[in-house]
Amino acid sequence: MENDKEYLMLREEILHLDTIINNTINFFYIFVSAVLAYAISQEDAVFVLIPWVIIIPTYRIIVGKRKNIFRIAAYLNVFHEGKSFNWERRQKKMYETTSYRRSKKISSFNYPFIFVSTMVMIIFVMKIKWNELGINMELLKIIAGTILYIVQIAAIIKNRKIDAEKYILQWEKIKQSK
Repeated sequence: MENDKEYLMLREEILHLDTIINNTINFFYIFVSAVLAYAISQEDAVFVLIPWVIIIPTYRIIVGKRKNIFRIAAYLNVFHEGKSFNWERRQKKMYETTSYRRSKKISSFNYPFIFVSTMVMIIFVMKIKWNELGINMELLKIIAGTILYIVQIAAIIKNRKIDAEKYILQWEKIKQSK
């Protein structure tokens, strides 16, 4: 009975984390849209770089919450699945099928960040005064924009696929060490 309560509590925590992720992404779109609307109305392209103040931290928050979901799912898989509960195990088995795995080269939580990062970079490139490249400030803006974009894309590549597998192995080690 105690195991059932823990299982249900942890499933509830997964749903809570998923709600936080969805709400964060919604606010992310709203804030970036507002900042871009302001930036586009400005003459200087440097204002288009402001959304990175939102993009990078929001991405880190989402990755952290996503990892927490998989850590809990792995815990449930190792310590609670079996006779009455089988959701995590069955979901893992479905994920291992070839047709499903082929379509998961990158986790879908990355899509909003790929899209927004690319759109910010396109708008930034359009706002650059290319005829003034000889001026150091324009060149510095281009370097700053490129660095921010590369940092974000590198983070997306690093976190392109987050799943429960490594956490399952860690929980199994803990379970065996008892």
